[in-house]
Amino acid sequence: MWIEKKRFQVRIDDYNSVLDVFPAVDSIKMKSSKDSLEDCIKKAAIVINRRKKSRWLDASYIAVGKARQYMQNYEDAIITYKYVNAKAKTDKDRQTALLCLAKTFFEQGDLNSAKSVIDYLRTMEIRDRTNRLEFYLVKAHYFREIEDWKETAAQLNQALKLMPGGERKGRIRFIMGQVLQNLGQDEQALKQYRKVLNNNPTYEMSFYARLFMGQVANTNNKADTRKILRYYKRLLKDSKNKDYLDKIYYEMAMFELKQKDTTQALDYLQKATEVSKNPQQKGYTFLKLGEIHYKRKQFELAQQDYDSVIIHLPKHLKNYAEVQKRQKILAEFVKHLRIYQREDSLQRMAAMPPTELEDYLNKALRKQEEAKMQAEERQRLLAQKRNQENQKQQGTLDLVNTQQSGLWYFYNPNSVSLGKAAFLKKWKNRKLEDHWRRSNKPSTATAEDDSLTILAHREPTKEEILKKRIDTEKAKIWAEIEKTRSKIDSSNIRMENAAFELGKIYDFKLDEPRNAIHIFEVLLKRFPNSKFESETLYNLFLLYQKQNQPDKAEHYKNLLLEKYPNSLFAKMANNPNYLEESKKNEALLKAEYKRAYELFEHNQPTEALAVITEVEQKYPQNLLADKFAYLKILIKSSQEKNRAVHIAALKEFLQKYPESSLVNYINDLLRNVLK
Repeated sequence: MWIEKKRFQVRIDDYNSVLDVFPAVDSIKMKSSKDSLEDCIKKAAIVINRRKKSRWLDASYIAVGKARQYMQNYEDAIITYKYVNAKAKTDKDRQTALLCLAKTFFEQGDLNSAKSVIDYLRTMEIRDRTNRLEFYLVKAHYFREIEDWKETAAQLNQALKLMPGGERKGRIRFIMGQVLQNLGQDEQALKQYRKVLNNNPTYEMSFYARLFMGQVANTNNKADTRKILRYYKRLLKDSKNKDYLDKIYYEMAMFELKQKDTTQALDYLQKATEVSKNPQQKGYTFLKLGEIHYKRKQFELAQQDYDSVIIHLPKHLKNYAEVQKRQKILAEFVKHLRIYQREDSLQRMAAMPPTELEDYLNKALRKQEEAKMQAEERQRLLAQKRNQENQKQQGTLDLVNTQQSGLWYFYNPNSVSLGKAAFLKKWKNRKLEDHWRRSNKPSTATAEDDSLTILAHREPTKEEILKKRIDTEKAKIWAEIEKTRSKIDSSNIRMENAAFELGKIYDFKLDEPRNAIHIFEVLLKRFPNSKFESETLYNLFLLYQKQNQPDKAEHYKNLLLEKYPNSLFAKMANNPNYLEESKKNEALLKAEYKRAYELFEHNQPTEALAVITEVEQKYPQNLLADKFAYLKILIKSSQEKNRAVHIAALKEFLQKYPESSLVNYINDLLRNVLK
């Protein structure tokens, strides 16, 4: 069908991963074919309705199924193909319908149903050459989806034996090259990429085939390496590749990573992001940058990269969820890191003498603003270069269009606009007057007027701009320093919270035990008696255990047991299975607590105390110990009616159960009692 050729022409290929055997298509471009597909269904319906005994009946049903499939009316297409499978007169038509059914399931993303069709087809003898070819391709597509590269290669190899030469065969050879490359068979992959060029490929495919040859070429000697680098540089200079510069730089980076030169690879990746016009390729480039920075433990840089990845990377990628998860972890990490660094920096500056602080700010801000201005200048020059290239292309196009149409120059608004821009670039915005081109033109203005005009229109120097920016930033920082001095407690709370969160992220999410240990120990030193102290001591105990440093692990365990003997973390340090064991008895403990409380409410304090005593004896360490302890205080206070004893009992509770959910309530209670 002609429509199948059109689908192949409007396919979507992502060369950063192994290409699909049956490529996805641009649904927007296919919308223009809707009328033709509906017309196809109408014509096939003539045979179906009027020629019940025609030998083309089953073929007509298959045509209807394909039209419905291409219109993305998958449910009706599936029904049609299943009908042909059940009613077809020949094995050939039945098998054709089943192959189309498997492809429809692929388009729906239903791999399980597609596999069922494949397994059913395996039981048949497929004699028709076209169907046999499609069966190998269907199996290859399935194995590619589950990333079984060995089986994918085997099925593609069988398919290639049956395929005639041409663009489609070239594409299958390209996929074969990618699969062999994934299997580490670089020499065989190189042969496949070379054969792609013999099958009339599109310019894009031939470009990528040549590009990927560099990935699998032998680089054991320096001569080969230099040859490949020269080849990449030729690709960069070729004007036909201007839309592929980002991909060339990306491949150059991959080549340098293969040579273990990470610094050069980072440089090429950065260039790729700067010249990229393809959002999808930009996503892959930022992903590789993020992976390198993450591996180097440069988490702040990695966070910037992953933020860009999420913007540009296609969401249908299999590892998108993993990428998104890492991006969220890094974003959380950087948020707490910046809070910690900011508060720490502000507190250090707040402690400096004024003259020393002024000198420090001037030096630090100059360095910061100079770096910003350099980055801005690079971006400006890059944007200017792109704009000039676009104007040049547009100018050439407009000139051609003007010449072809015979339109006078000044009747073409685009040509006039470009001419005006070129004039302004060379001569600036000059006043319309005599001798406008001459720099020493006669003037009737006085010298005083000229000097005033020059002063009024003089552009500020780079140093003046820099000083203004430094002064602006300095004023903001001074305001923050004064705020920190007046509210040092609030600053400490923010810093303490950030340090604790950083320690947990290092430990549990970034798998960085050494950094976790460092930040937790800084927390204990800088914030003695921190509200996070018991958990921090427990975390350090576990971390040093994992680091095979038993002496330090024992040190922090002893500190935990000494300062917080009744805390949950002390109990877990003594008994690693404490939580599991406690949860087993949780339902029973809740029932006993309810019984004790109801006895207390019904004026049976002695019986309620008996229940609590029994629980304490049977389960000395349990998850509801604080609840039972507080209930015991209430019962005794109701019996003794002694205010001093009640206050002492509440204070003792706070010391014994500092992590209890009742702490805030009891503190409020004490404040009211002590008024």
